[in-house]
Amino acid sequence: MPAFSASSVGVRGVDMMLSLHSANSIAIGNVCALRNDIDIVAAHTAYMADNDRNYLKQWREFRGLNQEQLAEMIGTTKAVISLLENEKRPLSSKWLRKIAEALDTRPGHILDHDPAELPSDLFELWADIKDSDRAQAVRVLRTFVTGTNG
Repeated sequence: MPAFSASSVGVRGVDMMLSLHSANSIAIGNVCALRNDIDIVAAHTAYMADNDRNYLKQWREFRGLNQEQLAEMIGTTKAVISLLENEKRPLSSKWLRKIAEALDTRPGHILDHDPAELPSDLFELWADIKDSDRAQAVRVLRTFVTGTNG
């Protein structure tokens, strides 16, 4: 930081620099205090899961696949699937997208829902709908949510 003197910036400039320096010192102290404030940390993580739990194994089994079959579908190894299922390796968005497509579900479902706890009749009905009719089925179902055909 360059050195300033009263003669180089004037008395007002020195006052302003001292005020800015004081404000900066106070702000840095407050920011550091916030970093260590447990209430603030809790507020930042209030809506985050306490663990990295996922339902990858349940979804794989629900789809009738073994680890080797799923690994082959997404271009990896059985060992990697095992690590992902046992939460020894994080399920990144890259993995979630690949795996969700292979398991015919959404990435969020792998993280949030055990398929055994979801209404199985919906899965069975969906599986019985021809691929060519699924878009229409989705539009019909949306009318129950929105009350319209849009």
